[in-house]
Amino acid sequence: MQRFPSAWDCLYAIFLVYFGMFLFIPRMHERYLYYAVALLAPLIFTSRTMMALYVTLSVTSFLNVAYVFFRLVQIPGWVEGHLLLSFESRELIAIINLAAFAVAAGSGIAIARHGPAGSNSSALVS
Repeated sequence: MQRFPSAWDCLYAIFLVYFGMFLFIPRMHERYLYYAVALLAPLIFTSRTMMALYVTLSVTSFLNVAYVFFRLVQIPGWVEGHLLLSFESRELIAIINLAAFAVAAGSGIAIARHGPAGSNSSALVS
């Protein structure tokens, strides 16, 4: 039985493209994560995984923007000495984003193979 993609599937695919672009294309600015977060917003009601992804990406997006803001304001010693915005924490944010992408990709593969959680198999078009 073949499953035709729904609007939610297309929205999720576009989210993965934008999130992947933010992570893997060189010289991306933090503002390019906004699109992925915005596309994920309607999907947070579909599963707990989507809600966790949304919260994770919102927090890491905020920390990225905070780093850039304090870097541009140039308060001496604020960015370099701040615990959340140090070099090590920026690496941790990148690792968290990579882990979130792995979860998002795995969830997308599961949705493509089996349909969304709680879907009715009789509603699928053959």
